[in-house]
Amino acid sequence: MDSSKTDRPTLNPRSQFATLFEQDEQNIDLVEAALLIAADHHPEFDLDNCHQQIEALAQKARDHVELNQGTHALGQALCNFLYREAAYSGDHSDYYNPDNSYLDRVLERRKGIPITLALVYIAVGQHLGLTMEPVGFPGHFLVKLIGEEDIILDPFSGQVLSEDDCRELLKTCTQDTMVFKQEHLDSVGNREVVRRILGNLKGIYLGRQELDQALAICDQLLLISKDSPRDIIDRASVLEKMDCHAAAAEDLEHLLTLAPPPQVSKSIQDKISELKNQNKGQLH
Repeated sequence: MDSSKTDRPTLNPRSQFATLFEQDEQNIDLVEAALLIAADHHPEFDLDNCHQQIEALAQKARDHVELNQGTHALGQALCNFLYREAAYSGDHSDYYNPDNSYLDRVLERRKGIPITLALVYIAVGQHLGLTMEPVGFPGHFLVKLIGEEDIILDPFSGQVLSEDDCRELLKTCTQDTMVFKQEHLDSVGNREVVRRILGNLKGIYLGRQELDQALAICDQLLLISKDSPRDIIDRASVLEKMDCHAAAAEDLEHLLTLAPPPQVSKSIQDKISELKNQNKGQLH
């Protein structure tokens, strides 16, 4: 038996995730956070193996990406390697499969959605010594490669995008309902990236009525920001659907301590009373 594995402390992904978000924004390890999301939902998860996969991918990238070239050529070389050589691409056929939002599954299947594929690009870029930042483009996550000029990469299609390309992408993603602004190409913080990953998963699980999974996602979102009104309301809603009326009422009572506007406060109080009345009829 491998004693190194038996001596290793048991992974507690939920507590590690919480600890990660006690740090300042610049100290949050985005890839680690994404892997801990996966660890919380997959009992067979192997964190070390995932890191080894990323390191092996970066090692192969060194043989295909010439780091001394200009930023545009560098971005193109990185896309060529990850999209064409390593075959990481967007999952067009099963876009809303939860596996596309878990980084371990993306590494295994080599398919994902824009935000998780962006994490693969960022992780490999970090190993290569590149400065790559997440871009919260509306409806379609992108990556920015920082250099003598900033280059936008689309990991979903494995392309370097010009500003005109980004304008066309916005039309497609929003059905031409949003006007392009330069700020759409701004980098976003790591907390926002992780919230967006979890938000995607929450929407998927709620749509599937997989309430246990949706509740776990709500719990993780509240580890990032325990006083987020939207997340408190969402968790209370999930708990109510699971007939956990007392727990739902407790969430809403916490929401009242955050001093919402009077009209909102009255609606919350009415909902708490409704939940407590429902709870009276339950056997325990």
